[in-house]
Amino acid sequence: MVASFSSIVKSEISALELEDSCCTLSEAAGAIRTAGRIRPDGSVEFLTENSAVARRLFKLLKELYKEIVEVSYMNSYKFKKHTNYILTIPPDVTKVLNKDMEGLVFDSEHFCCCRAFLRGVFIASGSVSDPKKSYHLELAVRNEEAVELIRKCFELFRLEFSMIQRKNLHVVYIKEAEQIVDFLNVIGAHRALLSYEDIRVLKSVRNDINRLVNCETANLDKTVEAAVKHIQYIEQLEECGLLETLPEPLKETALLRLQHPDASLKELGEMSTPPVGKSGINHRLKKLQRIAESLGK
Repeated sequence: MVASFSSIVKSEISALELEDSCCTLSEAAGAIRTAGRIRPDGSVEFLTENSAVARRLFKLLKELYKEIVEVSYMNSYKFKKHTNYILTIPPDVTKVLNKDMEGLVFDSEHFCCCRAFLRGVFIASGSVSDPKKSYHLELAVRNEEAVELIRKCFELFRLEFSMIQRKNLHVVYIKEAEQIVDFLNVIGAHRALLSYEDIRVLKSVRNDINRLVNCETANLDKTVEAAVKHIQYIEQLEECGLLETLPEPLKETALLRLQHPDASLKELGEMSTPPVGKSGINHRLKKLQRIAESLGK
């Protein structure tokens, strides 16, 4: 089974070395505040299908509190079989965690914590589409308070975003490829960033080539269409016996067009004696057209 681009990004950032305790707390806070579920007994439950994410959060909490965080899993058969990993944070740890999270500061003096917080948000609630298909990154968050923290961090890193409400979720999303690349850089997904950029550049080159080909095809179609009309007018003059009576420059251009129906105006000008510019040839052909059209009056 081929991993999604979101899974690739999450696996990469889940393997990063743990940073200072404040950043470790910020990353854990990003995940818990956006995707944690409070249970009646005061514990918090975190559910994910990504084993790397489950290991990451377990490692973060273990580093912070040295307490046992219960890890379990269950198989789900909706559409296809997959495994859900469940981390349960005990009530006493939850109380300390909540108190510690209240002391977090996200400002220009704590960029490292902002990065860590957004990393935690992404591994818990984020997704990014395969750049081969489309450009879209989103963070689907349940906790409205967490949205304000995300907004604050986005503004610190000058990331442009939009927001929508989707059922009971607050969705922060980015649709500009360059902004998505900047976000991947912020959260430390550098290998995924390089892959994303390679695909984006390749798509851009292909689009440019397609535009050029389409433009050339359109120009060629116009040239052929114009040449067909030129020949029709010239043949009309020939049938009426007027071709031989034309001034030498017009006669020369008319004969060149009959002999070289696929030639461009520039090429016809170069074949003339003496050579004539593109505008000169165009002027002569228009004069031939007017003479031919006057015959129908």
